[in-house]
Amino acid sequence: MRLGLLHYLEFAMDRFQKLLKDSNIARHRFHDLRHTAATLLAVQGVHSRAIQAVLGWDQVAMVDRYAHFVNEMRKEAATKMGRDSKPRGCQHGCQTARTES
Repeated sequence: MRLGLLHYLEFAMDRFQKLLKDSNIARHRFHDLRHTAATLLAVQGVHSRAIQAVLGWDQVAMVDRYAHFVNEMRKEAATKMGRDSKPRGCQHGCQTARTES
């Protein structure tokens, strides 16, 4: 790497940390922004292939590595299934399986 590029990267990292501090956000690595971007795109319902393309990955499996499952996704899945987001017990006369000793 050229010396100018190294100074620019150091400046960018310092600026990033200052922005976090000024915004009362805990210290993070710059790389963490990739996780945040992937997760926000997934929460918004963006298709995994589109996330792959936007973030420049060769494999769609990278989306699973970077996009984190959050409550919004659970709620959306529950809504699409026609249920609220709270876990429920058995509702239709189900009985617990018994094991014979």
